[in-house]
Order: sequence, then C-alpha cells, then structure tokens
Amino acid sequence: NGMKKPKHRQVNEDIEGSVWMVGLLLLGVGAVGLILVISALVWALG
Repeated sequence: NGMKKPKHRQVNEDIEGSVWMVGLLLLGVGAVGLILVISALVWALG
C-alpha cells in the first residue's frame, strides 16, 4: 500500500511554507523601511 504520503515530505512542505512566509514578511518590512527612509530624506531636504 504505497498510497500513504511519507511523513518527511509533509514536514518539508511545511518548512517551505514557513520560509515563504518569512521571506514575504522581510520583503514587506524592507519595503516599508525603504519608504520611511526616503520620505524622511525628502522631508529633511525639503
């Protein structure tokens, strides 16, 4: 009966999902930080 999914495969998929979530989170934080820095520079120079 080889229909059952191996356990480690599911764990790998969970880890991959977590990596994607962390990556997207970092991307969002980086984008917001960049916007804040740019607006602060514009405000300081303007």
